[in-house]
Amino acid sequence: FPPFAALFLVAYGRERFWLGRVASAGVLVVCFCVTLAPWTIRNTLLQRTFTTVDVMGGRNVMMGNYEYTLVDRPWATIAVDGDNAWYRVLGRKYDLHGKTQGQIDKLAIRYAVEYVQAHPGHTLERSASKLFDFWQLDRELVAGVQQGIWGEFNKPFTLCLAALIVGVYVLTMTAGIVGAWMRPLNAPLHIFLLLLIVFVTGLHSVAFGHSR
Repeated sequence: FPPFAALFLVAYGRERFWLGRVASAGVLVVCFCVTLAPWTIRNTLLQRTFTTVDVMGGRNVMMGNYEYTLVDRPWATIAVDGDNAWYRVLGRKYDLHGKTQGQIDKLAIRYAVEYVQAHPGHTLERSASKLFDFWQLDRELVAGVQQGIWGEFNKPFTLCLAALIVGVYVLTMTAGIVGAWMRPLNAPLHIFLLLLIVFVTGLHSVAFGHSR
């Protein structure tokens, strides 16, 4: 997100002249890079390939964009096993022997990009599904209670828990929308808020549409 935040500062920064806004954006980018640099250097040396934060991004993109991605529950593709598992499919195309997790992650995102280019219509269908999955009400805790993960609970308790959890989500979302709508228009503030929402939603619509 920092590159987008930097562009936002250039466009809407409080400095009177554009050079000042560019300088502010530069400070943001430099501070971000300096903060991340030790961890990135450590990961790059360990994984033997440029790795900024972790080795999950590429495989998440692949799990959302390959032959056996689940259309109805794309976020559950991580549970696909056997010959259809993402790492088995990747291993049939590339030799993974001796590769670090970082190198495997790079191959995974390459596979996903090639699949997206070869199947644009299918990708749009899946992305639409992941978009709705991202914005769905989170039901994990309620589902865990129903499955007895934390012990046995009676139905009234489960119903109350569901109403409490889902109700708070709905209330928070509704209050946020009403608050943004009722507040006097502040273009930079509203644009930044929408930019952040679109950015995070877009990433999950491409890679991993789990409810957030």
